Amino acid sequence: MKSKEHTRQVSDKVIEKFKAGLGYKKISKALNIPRSTVQAIIQKWKEYGTTVNLPRQGRPPKLTGRTRRALIRNAAKRPMVTLGELQRSTAQVGESVHRTTISRALHKVGLYRRVARRKPLLTENHKKSRLQFATSHVGDTTNMWKKVLWSEETKMELFGQNAKHNVWRKTNTAHHSEHTIPTVKYGGGSIMLWGCFSSAGTGKLVRVDGKMDGAKYRAILEENLLESAKDLRLGRRFTFQQDNDPKHKAKGSAGQATLLSLRRVVVLEDIKRWKCVLEFPYQTKDNLLEALMELKKKIPSEEVILSTKIGEAVRNLHTHNDKDVAGLAQEIHTQWETFIKEYRCKPCIEVRSDAVTEKLRGNARRLLCEALQTADDNSLAECIEREIFHESKRLINVPYRRTVRTLVFALKHKPEIRSQCMNRRFQSYLSHSMLGKKNGTAKEKNKKVTMIINTVHSRLWDIFIGVLCVYTIEHSDLWHFLPKRCC
Repeated sequence: MKSKEHTRQVSDKVIEKFKAGLGYKKISKALNIPRSTVQAIIQKWKEYGTTVNLPRQGRPPKLTGRTRRALIRNAAKRPMVTLGELQRSTAQVGESVHRTTISRALHKVGLYRRVARRKPLLTENHKKSRLQFATSHVGDTTNMWKKVLWSEETKMELFGQNAKHNVWRKTNTAHHSEHTIPTVKYGGGSIMLWGCFSSAGTGKLVRVDGKMDGAKYRAILEENLLESAKDLRLGRRFTFQQDNDPKHKAKGSAGQATLLSLRRVVVLEDIKRWKCVLEFPYQTKDNLLEALMELKKKIPSEEVILSTKIGEAVRNLHTHNDKDVAGLAQEIHTQWETFIKEYRCKPCIEVRSDAVTEKLRGNARRLLCEALQTADDNSLAECIEREIFHESKRLINVPYRRTVRTLVFALKHKPEIRSQCMNRRFQSYLSHSMLGKKNGTAKEKNKKVTMIINTVHSRLWDIFIGVLCVYTIEHSDLWHFLPKRCC
């Protein structure tokens, strides 16, 4: 134990008598202090030139510098390591220390033991996808993010919170009421809530009864998503953003839960496409029923029904010879009419193509009309182009352009194919894998090439509508004769 240190005045008197020529023994007797103390004060004065009590180094550390650095490296590389494991690792090198000593050494370098946060598991694919999403949207403007509608579900505990809390308390006070979190048997229950929000504010908040699944999630979107978008004044052009919860991607009878899967969100291109199927003569029962079932999944607005005349096409099937077709057509007509009367105030969204896409599609239809040697407003050319656009995933992409070029070339230079197409007497061979393949090298074009034109879908009429064209290209320059104005 450290002894009591003498005051500055005592040390000054010792030095004063030492300068006067007195020895250690006489100074000790004169000041009544031990001779060793006199000797220590004089030696310190000779070495440091002062009589002030200097700070002492204290007890030497139990951990050597090498062991301390090893502990810091171990804790940094393995954040989940416990103090017991660190204590055993120091014992293996011959330095047995208490856990407090190890904890104090880690605290000096800023390492403190805390409760680990719970975060969603991120695989390498998740990280890659998130980085790709961030990179693709890094240049988006503020106005774009203002048009995003976010949605999320959350569970709320009715009694207490399902989380860990720390409290400051004294020993033997763990069960005091102020130091505990009240609980009830079986957790006390919880509720699931769905909500959405944007930069303009919050949308609808819906309580989910029972277990949330894909069908219930789609029903919630049907009832609340478009109303929330209307209340937040997002307009007709907004982005719906949801996470990758399995229930969001469940492909049940109603399909995956996306914005386009909602009944009141209609794609005008699909409406016009199914209208062509309903109005085309000599249509089979299966094709009509398929078109009507697709229309039954959607509830277009009154404006869309009048502008596309889809209501008139459905109403004309009320008197169809087949009872199933007539009954389904009447059911769809009644459903749409009821919605317009009772839910006129509910918003509907129409998905339209942009002006550039419509211009390119118009060029493709004009080329098809020239190849068929018909008027520019021919319904057959329109139906063929719509099927090509549908098979190309509603995009003016490479498969769309290549298919239009191939079909126009075949109809233009093979009169028998054109005649069969106009008279609807030929068979179709559909090979969708051909849509994405290239045409081959120039050397292959000089040989006899079998080209299959397979883009016109079987829904156009009773027998497969399409073109099966086998012809020989004698000169490679013939391919370049095909107009490219549609691309």
